Amino acid sequence: MGFSTIQLAWTDNASNELGFRIERAQGAKGAFMLLAQVGANLTVYADASVNAGTSYRYRVQAYNAAGASAWSNVITIRAPRR
Repeated sequence: MGFSTIQLAWTDNASNELGFRIERAQGAKGAFMLLAQVGANLTVYADASVNAGTSYRYRVQAYNAAGASAWSNVITIRAPRR
């Protein structure tokens, strides 16, 4: 199958975040696992570790020293075939 890339983008609704956590799950029933943490005010991430033609679910959470926001809505994306 080979590897592909999924481009993620989200809206930064926080004004005091230290960064964002991005979690990914494979398929409809896979467990979410931490994929990456990015810095404050960043609103894009390229996941270059996906298998072409495979579906993934993603969610994003802002965090700061006081704690974390609720998780975003979950989005399902199928990695493009190369």
